[in-house]
Amino acid sequence: MSLKEKAVKGVVWVFVDKIFNQILPFIVYIYLANILAPSDFGLIGMLTVFTLFTKILVDSGFSSGLIQKGKSCTKKDFSTVFYINILVAVILYCFLFFCAPIISSFYSEPKLEFLSKILFLTVIIDSFGIIPIVKLTIDFDFKQLTKINIIVSILSLGIAIFMVNNDFSYWALVGLHLSRSFLSSILFLFMANWRPIFIISKQTLNDLLSFSLKFTLSVFVTRILSSLNILLLGRYFDSVQIGFFTQAQGYSDKVISVLGSTLQSVTFPILSSVNTDKERMIEIYKKIFQLTAFVSIPCLFGLAAISRNFVIVFLPSEWLPIIPVMQYLSLAGALTPILWLNVAILNANKRSDLFLKINIFKLPVSFLILFFTVPQGIEAIALGQVVFSIFSFFVNAYYPGKLFGFGIIKQLKMIIPIILSSSIMMLLIRFVELENMKLTLLFKVSSGVFVFIVLSCLIQPKFMNANYILLKKNGKSNN
Repeated sequence: MSLKEKAVKGVVWVFVDKIFNQILPFIVYIYLANILAPSDFGLIGMLTVFTLFTKILVDSGFSSGLIQKGKSCTKKDFSTVFYINILVAVILYCFLFFCAPIISSFYSEPKLEFLSKILFLTVIIDSFGIIPIVKLTIDFDFKQLTKINIIVSILSLGIAIFMVNNDFSYWALVGLHLSRSFLSSILFLFMANWRPIFIISKQTLNDLLSFSLKFTLSVFVTRILSSLNILLLGRYFDSVQIGFFTQAQGYSDKVISVLGSTLQSVTFPILSSVNTDKERMIEIYKKIFQLTAFVSIPCLFGLAAISRNFVIVFLPSEWLPIIPVMQYLSLAGALTPILWLNVAILNANKRSDLFLKINIFKLPVSFLILFFTVPQGIEAIALGQVVFSIFSFFVNAYYPGKLFGFGIIKQLKMIIPIILSSSIMMLLIRFVELENMKLTLLFKVSSGVFVFIVLSCLIQPKFMNANYILLKKNGKSNN
């Protein structure tokens, strides 16, 4: 099978994975939001930040190092990283266990002490599934990844629904996270056609250490950049306000994850596999970039336009304060998949050092924005994320320009027509209101898609015509 065929099949299967495993939880979270209070989501939101940080440290960037190494990975390499991940996870869980009273005190929320000790178990459980996922990714076996993720999603969400309907309150959210981690690790271990051997290789650690340490630090700083708002919200606001912010962020993140991480999951291994052929790699990178922008920007602009209708239709009135937050975070997220892509090409070329430099450079700006926005409330914090997203685009595009000749100016030439079409579409549908709110939502979504396609044909006819011809050829070949 050619690289192109692998890429196409990979994107299709990862897209199916993301659609199913984001849309289904999306629906279930709406259901849970109609039963649980905003403060319940806020409690879990406070702790999720810590689990995300620790899971980055557990992985230590070794999985990305293995993916970057590709088919040359040996059983010794996989097994070494497998045992190191588990060891680090156990150490970190013990640390978090003893820090539980401090976390509870920091947030002035007594419930968090016991809650955190239970929820943080996901750190250990998840460590068992990391290497099987890496193995499937290297093999481009996204079909198996998708099947397992679908099974896990159905079962874990079913457990959450059962718990919330039996008055477990916020423990239903804990049950969701724990069951997802447990089922995922078990199924990947048994279905990934891989078993660890009893060996820890010093040579493997030395080979991966340079790339992995820089990569881990980069991801860690990235997580700080994305989680500072939640940390500060927890310190200065109550669990209700945190619930509003995290839930609004969750809805926009679901869309971002479906669009961005679909391409990201396939892009990194694909770019890594052709990093010795620079011209071919850059050609693939540019095509993925334009496709990513064409899909992500209008979808997130559209989400901003329908946020008010969405909240009114699907959520109780107590959730109305999330509307402006959701609108701002949707706009901020429009560029996120592009930011990921500009980082993916650096990591695929073993330049995790540049990934680290980018994030360190952005860190003080993030602090500065939060310094001015936190005193103004959650709406201001969300608006600040829009500013930071625009700033991040220029920073992330710098090194791709310097190394591969595809920098800020060329990237702007690609995305400005898409932003223009998306902005006009957003403004046209935002203020459309019918008597029935559900019909209004349906009309906005359908008309938004139609308007964007028409505008794109007018503003960038060459791009639309090229993709139409490609789709037509693929349709004939499939027949």
